[in-house]
Amino acid sequence: MIPNAISPQPLAIAAQEPLRAYSDIALLVGASTAVKKEERQQLFEMLFAPTSVHWAPFVHRLDLERTLAGEVVDELDRHLSGELPGSVAVLQGAAATGKTVLLKRVALDLACKGHLVLWIRPYFYPDVSARIDQLFKALAKAARRGVCLVKMTPTHWGA
Repeated sequence: MIPNAISPQPLAIAAQEPLRAYSDIALLVGASTAVKKEERQQLFEMLFAPTSVHWAPFVHRLDLERTLAGEVVDELDRHLSGELPGSVAVLQGAAATGKTVLLKRVALDLACKGHLVLWIRPYFYPDVSARIDQLFKALAKAARRGVCLVKMTPTHWGA
């Protein structure tokens, strides 16, 4: 346990195992980190590198708190817990406004509540449709309730 850090509720090994095969396209959101709070420079470099997927700065709560993050987490928690029917949420905004940092906070906070959260990576191989189909089949077997998928789509990639 890392002092002054948050940690997600552990996801059952049975749910994790089938998803490991898809780590090339989707990362299981979690707080596993070897970076200590005292290594502040490294943590800040990770925090401000939006294309990398490092959870350590968020585990140590170095991101700026945003009221919107709590609201989004509460709303998605209700959806994922089955209280509301499934849906898709889209976060839009101008470049360099903090969308990625907000989504990283939301993803980690949802994982801390015990939800299965996957961070989708850019995947540029010809078999992308087949890989995503296989991922969704594995998710259907592993998930006991809703799943949160986070996909970053920079404007230069298209919508």
